[in-house]
Amino acid sequence: MHDVNENVITSIRGVGPSRPRTRYRYSYAIFSTSGFSRDAQEYALALQISLVDLSIQGSAFGSPAY
Repeated sequence: MHDVNENVITSIRGVGPSRPRTRYRYSYAIFSTSGFSRDAQEYALALQISLVDLSIQGSAFGSPAY
C-alpha cells in the first residue's frame, strides 16, 4: 500500500520518451512535553508519524533522572 506522501508515479509522459519520475518519501515527527493520548498514538501509527515524548523521566530527550 502506498501513502500519499510517497510520490509513486513511475514515469512522466511528454513530447519525448517517458522517463522515471523522482520519488520522495517524507518523514514526520511530533514532539510533546506532556505525552500523547491513545487516540493520538493510534492516528500517528496509521500515518507513520513518529511521536517523541519528552516527558518520560530518564529518556535521552526527557528530563534527567534524579
